[in-house]
Amino acid sequence: MTRQNQNGKGFADVLFTPIDPSAPSLVVELKVDEKASDALDQLKDRNYQAAIKSKRFTGSMLLVAITYDRKTKVHDCLIEELV
Repeated sequence: MTRQNQNGKGFADVLFTPIDPSAPSLVVELKVDEKASDALDQLKDRNYQAAIKSKRFTGSMLLVAITYDRKTKVHDCLIEELV
């Protein structure tokens, strides 16, 4: 697990890389008072999959966007698999 992993265009909040290179990697973006869809779009736009593939991982990647709304105190989460 790596916190604040730099990919060249920004930082992912948490990056989980598996011991088995064929297992899925997990990239997590945490946001406050934003939409989960925007956080997921940010993960896609910043090309984290290229950073993972450069580390010789061949499995799929799970992009996870978790948000928290301070006003409503509601969490939201979106997960997308990139193959």
